[in-house]
Amino acid sequence: MRLINRIRYRRRAVATEEYSIINDQSHDYRTMLYYITIERQRRQLEDVGFKSNPLVYGRGGQLVDQDDSKIGDSMLVLAQR
Repeated sequence: MRLINRIRYRRRAVATEEYSIINDQSHDYRTMLYYITIERQRRQLEDVGFKSNPLVYGRGGQLVDQDDSKIGDSMLVLAQR
């Protein structure tokens, strides 16, 4: 099943200078994950009308500044219009 999913979702992968969307191994390769830096995510949100400086939380629930190294492998961005 993992191989079938890997092949099925491969065409949906995206890699740009700003972000990447990849078919990662989680959930037997059935999940597309979005990878971006904090600064670029904030810029994207501002560009589409969200307020500047949204709150960013790391996987452990800690508030994160600009330093991506504190995040680990995932982040939650809380933005408002």
